Amino acid sequence: MGHPGARQFLAARRYTYRAGRKGPLQREAVLLPVWRWEPAQQQAQALQLLISRELDGSQVKYSLCYTPPGSPTLGVAQAPYRQMQRYWIERVFQEAKQPLGLHQNQTRHWPAWQHHVALTMMALHFMLAAQLEGHETIPYPSFASLKLLLAQKLRNLLQEDEALLAAIHKRAAYTVPKPAVKPPT
Repeated sequence: MGHPGARQFLAARRYTYRAGRKGPLQREAVLLPVWRWEPAQQQAQALQLLISRELDGSQVKYSLCYTPPGSPTLGVAQAPYRQMQRYWIERVFQEAKQPLGLHQNQTRHWPAWQHHVALTMMALHFMLAAQLEGHETIPYPSFASLKLLLAQKLRNLLQEDEALLAAIHKRAAYTVPKPAVKPPT
């Protein structure tokens, strides 16, 4: 006979979760009530299980949907949109890891790790804003292209501004270790 949820999925409806380049992107979806046992409170927490699949049935995704108390419950029309946003979030983290160095954390303490992540996320925000701002002249430049453009811009700025270049050289002189002078024997 099968699980009762399987029968409900047969009644799944088609939903458009966002517009695409070749037309609306659609999935079949159903939102089922489920409960998760919370041992600390000795009670069950009500959740919703979203099951969505491609129209040809090739890809099935499952997601637990949590709604905070007092908030309106998530409707089945909005749930596939939220479920499919994970791709874009993963892409942002991939961009932050490779070109911006999020994965190159070599800290030993939490404050240093938090500073590293905060600075990386600020750089990521700057890069995303630059992509959105310049997409009419350069259609969504990659982060690598933006880094090259910024390096060229900084190089031009340093060549034009002698005071800035002198300040950088002065700062570098403080950080370069002085060679040890051996006393005469």
